[in-house]
Amino acid sequence: MKNPSGQSMLLQQAQKTLLNLSAFYTSGGQDLHALHSALAQAESLAIGLRTVYEAAYCNTSAGRASSTAPILQNIDGRISVNEYGWLHIELAMLLPHCQYQTPHYLIDTLERLLDGYAQHHQLPWFSKALLAIDEWSNIRKRQVYDQDNKGWKAIPNILKGRVLADDDQYHLEIALLSRQEAQPLCHIFILPAEEADAFFTLRSGNFGYPP
Repeated sequence: MKNPSGQSMLLQQAQKTLLNLSAFYTSGGQDLHALHSALAQAESLAIGLRTVYEAAYCNTSAGRASSTAPILQNIDGRISVNEYGWLHIELAMLLPHCQYQTPHYLIDTLERLLDGYAQHHQLPWFSKALLAIDEWSNIRKRQVYDQDNKGWKAIPNILKGRVLADDDQYHLEIALLSRQEAQPLCHIFILPAEEADAFFTLRSGNFGYPP
C-alpha cells in the first residue's frame, strides 16, 4: 500500500478494531459465537497488518525501497535448523480448533517464518521426511483433545515445495504428539524419515529434548 492516506486510514481502522476487541475481552464475555467472531477479527487484523508492514517497509539506511522486509519480530514463533540438520519451528501457541474452517492465522505465521528464514539461509531439503508435531499443553485449560479437530493438516501443505517435493505418504510421514506442560507451546520438527529413531530417543527425555 503506497498511498500514505490509505495507510493512515487502515491504521485508524485497526486501532478502532483493537479497542473494540480489547473492550470485549476485558468485559469477560462468554458467548461462544461472539468469542469466535472476535477471534476471527483479531486474526484477520494481525494478518492484514503483517502484509501492510511488508508492503510499506523501506530500507531507510540504504535510502531506497527494499523488495523484502526483514523478518518480523514477535511473530509468535521461532525457526531454526539444529545441529542434526533438522528443521525446528517453535510456535508460541497451540494448534487451533478448526474442524470446519481453514486456520488462516496458523498458515500465515508458518509461511512467514519459513519464507523469512529462506531470505537469509538455505532451508533443508528432504527426499523423505518425518513431520513430528509435538504440542505442550496445560490439559486443564485445553478443550480441544481430538487430533482430527485441530489445524495440523495445514502444516504439510505449507512444507510442500519448500522443504520436500510432496506431502503424500511416500514423501512425508507424520507423528502427532503431545505432553502436559505448564507453558503451552507447539514444536514442529521436520527431519529425514530414517532418523525417526534418533528423534524419539531424544524425545524420551533420557538424552534431553531435541535442540
